[in-house]
Amino acid sequence: MSMDRLVELFLQSARPEGFTGMVPDLDDEALDRGMETVEKMLTSQDAAAMVGTPDATFVCLGMAMEEKPKLHPAAIRCYEKALEFISGRGARARQSEANGGWERCVVLQQLGAICMRAKRFKEADRRLSECAEACASARGHPREAVLFSGSFGTQQTRLEFGVMVEKLRAKTANELGDLRRAHGHIAEATRLDALASGDAVERQAALG
Repeated sequence: MSMDRLVELFLQSARPEGFTGMVPDLDDEALDRGMETVEKMLTSQDAAAMVGTPDATFVCLGMAMEEKPKLHPAAIRCYEKALEFISGRGARARQSEANGGWERCVVLQQLGAICMRAKRFKEADRRLSECAEACASARGHPREAVLFSGSFGTQQTRLEFGVMVEKLRAKTANELGDLRRAHGHIAEATRLDALASGDAVERQAALG
């Protein structure tokens, strides 16, 4: 099933009874209706053969919804739901941990970024802080991990990923009026960027 079809299914489910427009107002009730329908479909017995694991599909669905400004609240819900699957218990959570913990880092970064675009800066700040903490404990490099069964990937090293996160944190802190913290994140991004450009011995020494 294509992402466009899943977006359409979400919107159809989110519409209140009698609604005839294209995109309903996505209040909490509408979001709940849409998410409930999509989650039921993705966790059905036949879903794995059609669309893959629920967490991977929710990430891809969130990315598809990001392209449409009116659907940013739905994109946020999709990333939050993906986090629930990879942060819970069971085989899927163990597989995510086996990937070095980078799936959680990637989703938190996506979530922080879309919260910024939606001007939900406090939420973005919280999610990006969680992302930085997750990155600190992640193993290896994101480019080495098989993310979401191969449906999503990145060519970034852990330092390059860290630079991106710190720059986003700086922008968020600036929007919140916390200039001191914004400067601190810029300084950290600069430090990590310098390490990423240095030789392997310097990087290993700096990372401990």
